Amino acid sequence: MHVRALFDEDHAVSPVVGVILMVAITIILAATAASFVLGFGDQLGETPPQTSIEFDYDPAGNGNLTVTHVGGDTLTPARIAVVSTGDFHPAPGNASGSPSGPSYTELRLDSGVDDGTGIAPWVDGEVTAGNAFTIVGASSPSPLDSATVRVVYNSPGSERTTVVVTWDGPSA
Repeated sequence: MHVRALFDEDHAVSPVVGVILMVAITIILAATAASFVLGFGDQLGETPPQTSIEFDYDPAGNGNLTVTHVGGDTLTPARIAVVSTGDFHPAPGNASGSPSGPSYTELRLDSGVDDGTGIAPWVDGEVTAGNAFTIVGASSPSPLDSATVRVVYNSPGSERTTVVVTWDGPSA
């Protein structure tokens, strides 16, 4: 066999490279299609806010639980809900107290609430670092003592939710 023949005759190289490229392209296309069909593609742009949130619970009276945004992403009230295993009243205007009116186990931050004198906003504008909002137990002793409270992010355009932070009452 001549050495020169190895460089001149490359009949088998082209078909082998072609088959490898076709298999690779087929695998990439199949993986892309599968990710969208199975719903993985929908999650790419939907990331919950990355925040640092602290809870301050005062068990006196009906029990005020103040939720303070310490740092991180801004919370858009229309996307954030407070969910509790115990009944609560949202304290209107970010104030503490014991409002009258209906009690809730789930409520979005942008909801208007009845403070006994009419509908008042629960949270005015977006919640940024340093802002706080308060929930109050719906009865005395407070059902928040044994409750689990979650701040939940609702993804835009879907029914997906993500728990941003969880607080457990002292008796939970």
